[in-house]
Amino acid sequence: MDLLTREPHKVSASLNDKIFLFYGEGGTRKTTVASGFDSMVLGAFEIGYKFIDAVIAEPLQKWADMKRFVRELARPEVKEKFKTVAIDTITLAYQACYDYILAQYGVEDPGDIPYGKGWRFIRKEFEKTILSIPQMGYGLILIAHSNEYEDEDNNATAKVDIDKRPAAIIKGLADFILYLHKEYRDGAEKTPDNETVYAYSKLVDIETKTRSRYFPPRFEFTYDNLQKAMNVAIEEQKKVEGIVTVDTTSSLHKVEEEDFESLQSTTLDLASRLIATEAEEAVKDKLLEILEGTPLSQTTKFHKEKLVALRESLYEIEGKLK
Repeated sequence: MDLLTREPHKVSASLNDKIFLFYGEGGTRKTTVASGFDSMVLGAFEIGYKFIDAVIAEPLQKWADMKRFVRELARPEVKEKFKTVAIDTITLAYQACYDYILAQYGVEDPGDIPYGKGWRFIRKEFEKTILSIPQMGYGLILIAHSNEYEDEDNNATAKVDIDKRPAAIIKGLADFILYLHKEYRDGAEKTPDNETVYAYSKLVDIETKTRSRYFPPRFEFTYDNLQKAMNVAIEEQKKVEGIVTVDTTSSLHKVEEEDFESLQSTTLDLASRLIATEAEEAVKDKLLEILEGTPLSQTTKFHKEKLVALRESLYEIEGKLK
């Protein structure tokens, strides 16, 4: 990391560097619009693409399938082919993650995992796996159904049909949460031929979100109209705020993966230097605590997360010596 080399961020109208959550009742074009994204691959827990021509989809059933799907996404040749990943539905993906953790521990309820760690394990596994997709540089579309209901005042409202635990993760991650609703076209006669789907990005009583203050609050939901809405938002931001935009972009979530050999070598060098100082005992204690007796020189790729934690701890020890 070198903050002095960072360049100022420039906004783009591209859809491929954004994270979307599309949700609505069945038949609201969620998967159809997602299939319009440039170089999109669909991870399909729900087979909602039967009548979508030319979509590239990978059927998924279990969380192990999802993990294999994510490993495929990490391959360089796959990254060259695809720019955007869609998950249909994120609700079924979470249920698969839930079942995966329970099966690992041989229990039927998260509360049966000792020390109250069940829900924490599920959240960590789900969040880490989903977040890894934009961290690899992909745009991300999460698809969900809506839970339509009436509030205390008998007003029709809706929210994402997903448990509150994963909801907090995906709502925080999303740049745009679009609520999709079937309506009749503006000013048109109320006949089946005039029924269409509208997307809402700014509603008070229904879950919506936009990180762009100039994004249109409502538009007919098609891929072309979504791109137009983004263009309108960016052009208005340029006009009002005078921003400079770019035509091409890469994901802001992208994290460059550090190779294991470099990580191990850096940590070894750091530990060797510190052991030769008055911090020797603190270093040895930290090696034992994190690696649990495994010699640093004999660590493997399976120890990568522990090595990262060890290296950061050693940097903290080094900082106290200065």
